[in-house]
Amino acid sequence: MIFERKLIIWFALLALTGCLDPQPYHPNDCEKSKCNRSSLYQESVQDPYTLGFVEVDDQGMFWDREQFELIKRHAKEASRDKDLLIYVYVHGWQHNASNTDSNVATFKKQLAKMSQTLDSSRWSLLGIYVGWRGRSVDVPILEYTTFWDRQSAAKRVADGSLIELFSYLNSLKKQSITDTKLVTLGHSFGGAIVFTALNKLFSQQLVESSNGDQVTKGIGDLTILINPAFDGLKYAHFHDMKDRYNHFFAGQKPTLAIFTSQNDWATKYAFPVGNALTRSFESTRYMKTRIGKESVLVNQSSAARMAIGHFKPYVSHDLAVSSNHVGMRKSRGDMALYARRQWEQGLRTIYFTEAELSSRYQDVTRAPYLVVSVEPELIPNHNDFSGREFEGFLHEFIMMSVF
Repeated sequence: MIFERKLIIWFALLALTGCLDPQPYHPNDCEKSKCNRSSLYQESVQDPYTLGFVEVDDQGMFWDREQFELIKRHAKEASRDKDLLIYVYVHGWQHNASNTDSNVATFKKQLAKMSQTLDSSRWSLLGIYVGWRGRSVDVPILEYTTFWDRQSAAKRVADGSLIELFSYLNSLKKQSITDTKLVTLGHSFGGAIVFTALNKLFSQQLVESSNGDQVTKGIGDLTILINPAFDGLKYAHFHDMKDRYNHFFAGQKPTLAIFTSQNDWATKYAFPVGNALTRSFESTRYMKTRIGKESVLVNQSSAARMAIGHFKPYVSHDLAVSSNHVGMRKSRGDMALYARRQWEQGLRTIYFTEAELSSRYQDVTRAPYLVVSVEPELIPNHNDFSGREFEGFLHEFIMMSVF
C-alpha cells in the first residue's frame, strides 16, 4: 500500500514538473514580451506568402484578439489588390503554436510550395496557423496519457472564438470583389475542432443548395480533415442529409474530405477506449440510413465509440499508392487538371501523381463529401502526414478542388 502511494505521488510530481504553462507564443506587445516580430508577417522575399497566428486558450477564447484583428485587416486589403488564397491550419494533439513545433515548420513548407505554384502577379497567399494547447505535458511516455484530457479541451475550443474566425473568413470570401479562395485543414483534435465548429454551417449550405439546381458549397472552398478525432455518430446526421437533400452535378467539386490512416493507433485504439468508458450509459438504437444505394441499419453505439475514419459504414473512398504512371510525365498543375476531368466524368477511380482515389460505390461519384481510408504507405501513423507522396497528392487534390 505504501509503495502504491509513493508511486501515485511520484507520478503527480512528474506531471506537475513536466506540465507546459498555458501561454501565447506570438504576442503582439513586444515591449512586454520581448517578441522579435508580430503575429502576422511575410516569411521572406523568396517565399512570397504572409503567415498569421491565431491562438486560443483552453476555454476556446482568443489569447489576444489583436492577432485576429491583424489578420482581418490584412485579408481585407490583400483581397482588394489581388486574388487571394487563404490557407488555414488547425493543429492537433501533442502540438502548439511554438516556433519550434514541427507542425509550424511543416505548415511553412506547405505555404512555400503553394506560393511557388501561384502566379504572384495575380495571387496573394495568406496562411493562418490556429494554435491551442494540444501539448500540455513534455515528459516522455507520460505525454501520451493526455489524450483524453486534450480531447475535452478540443471540444471547448471548437465552441469558442474560432467560430468567429471561420465566419469572418467565409463572409470575406463571399463579399470579396476579387477571387478569394479559402482552404481549411485540421489534424487530429484539430480536425475535430474544425468539424464541430463548422458542421452546422455545412448542413445549412447543403439544405440551401437543394432548393435549386446548383452545386453544394462548403465553408469557403475546401475543408480537409486528417486523422480527425471525432466519432462516427457526430457525422451521422450529416451522412443522412447528404443522401436525401441533393443530387450532385458534373460541376460539383469536393468540399469536405476526411482522410484517416489505416495505421492511426490514436483514433483506432485510444479513441474508442475513451469513448467506451464515457458513453457506455447513453441510450442508443439501430438507425436506418443509406450506404451507397442500399438502405441499411447502423448501430449508434458502435458509431459513438469509433472514430469517423474507422467506422466502416461511413467510409466512402480509399486512397492508395498509385499504380498509374501518367503523372510521371505531367506537372502538378497538369495532373490536377487531369484529375478534375476524371472527377467531372464521374469516374470511380481518380488518378493523381502519387496516389489513386477510389469510390467504394459504383454509382456514387462526384459526391462533395468524402470519408477516405488511407494506406499506411501514404500516412504511416497519427502524426506523420508530411511524406512526399501524401503531400504531393494533397497539393494536387487542393488544386483540383479549388481552382
